[in-house]
Amino acid sequence: MKRILVILFLTSLALRAADLSGHWPGVLQTPRGADDHNLTLRQSGSAVTGAVTFSGKTWEIRNVNLDGQKLTFEITLSGANPLVLFYDLRVNGDEISGKLTASQGAFPGGTLKFKRER
Repeated sequence: MKRILVILFLTSLALRAADLSGHWPGVLQTPRGADDHNLTLRQSGSAVTGAVTFSGKTWEIRNVNLDGQKLTFEITLSGANPLVLFYDLRVNGDEISGKLTASQGAFPGGTLKFKRER
């Protein structure tokens, strides 16, 4: 009986840790310097939606894929020359980190680090 309770407890912890829902403040480091970069995620089962906020603007994330601890998605910056930003991230508990690249060479890209707000 104790073994079953321990297994149920560990399983509930694993399921709880896997939920990415919440606000994730972070920093983008680029060759041009650091910039605040915030991520808001909502997870329902394996489906993840959300938005990225930086430079005073918010963009909905698209083409989201969560595979184990790997989280990828993209946003499109609109304007005369739309720019697609690609996020390739790794989830580690209450931290998410990884790389940001762009569809065009004008954007320098960089590294991201987010920590879940509690």
